[in-house]
Amino acid sequence: LLEILPERYPKLKHSAFMMFIIMTIITYIITYLGVHINRLSYRNTKINTTKGIIYENQRQADLYNKIISFTKENVPQDNTVLVLPEGHIINFSTNKNLKQKYYPLIPHIIDAIGEEKIIENLKTDLPDYIYIQNNNYIFVGKFGVSYAKKIYKFILDKYEKVDSLNTNGNMKFEIMKLKKS
Repeated sequence: LLEILPERYPKLKHSAFMMFIIMTIITYIITYLGVHINRLSYRNTKINTTKGIIYENQRQADLYNKIISFTKENVPQDNTVLVLPEGHIINFSTNKNLKQKYYPLIPHIIDAIGEEKIIENLKTDLPDYIYIQNNNYIFVGKFGVSYAKKIYKFILDKYEKVDSLNTNGNMKFEIMKLKKS
């Protein structure tokens, strides 16, 4: 680049071009460090799990700590928990594994598989508990309202609400327990 530019732009001074490159690199480094330092300071609240400590923003960490505590205190060890629409971190941190094929039930996965197929899979091995995160996500909406309506209806038919966990930051989980037959 240093060899080609002077030939194409004879009035471009080498020192001016070098100053431009140096300033661009410095700006990039400052921006990169600023974003990452801010991000690291943002994720400063502990989530205590059986696997170790995870750091997250306070709103997320408060809710996850409540869910982990609720699960430890109220859900028998041999019971299963399905967290919707996505809940890998909760299953991982509470040692509540599932036999279901479909962990994340977000719109594009539901569209690809089909609600009926997901419901059939749920029927074969009903989880003992379902935790539904009732946030209104910007791009996809709310589980059971904007998408997954049939799955949500199936859950309401088979499960009863036993608790609701939330934080001041508007994040909320509905705790559903399998109805006694």
